[in-house]
Amino acid sequence: MKLVHTFFATIMICYSSKTLIDACDSIQRGVLYMVIKSEGAAIKYVQEPARDRKYVLIAYSKLLAEYASHMPTETFSELVAALIDAASPSHKNSFQIASSVSRGVEEMLMDGAIDQTFAFNRQQFIQLSAAKIEHADKLAQEIPQTEQYMMGMIQQGLRQAQQPISAFMKDQKQLETMLALQQSTGVAL
Repeated sequence: MKLVHTFFATIMICYSSKTLIDACDSIQRGVLYMVIKSEGAAIKYVQEPARDRKYVLIAYSKLLAEYASHMPTETFSELVAALIDAASPSHKNSFQIASSVSRGVEEMLMDGAIDQTFAFNRQQFIQLSAAKIEHADKLAQEIPQTEQYMMGMIQQGLRQAQQPISAFMKDQKQLETMLALQQSTGVAL
């Protein structure tokens, strides 16, 4: 689902939310909202690369703001909760792939972070610079503060839905995350 959310977000960023909704509706009316309702929680797993995370947070929060009045309540609730979970500071760097760690192989071996077979493979790795693909961030200049933008869009969606944010919080942890995001972004929900 991580890749599906990344794909949906890229379509919404490069074209528009309406384009994605229309494409999904041509398959089955309301199928996008069904997917978000059932798989929205997977949004929090889109953390790497940073551009994908930014696109997902921005695209889905924009969808929320633009289509809050058309969205089923359960979908709206799931999307709000998923966005807050995805933007949680604890999710930003909660998992690190060993190959992305900048420490030396010997140091990681001593810490037990990797085993001998990985160390051997790591030493045999030669980066092919010609094969490297750079992904341009279409929104770098337009939206420098992802979380702040996302919170503003959630705020707009809540106004349209005429509901308080507390109605969409699933548990105390999520409420604390939302309060931390409000404090760090300066956007009150």
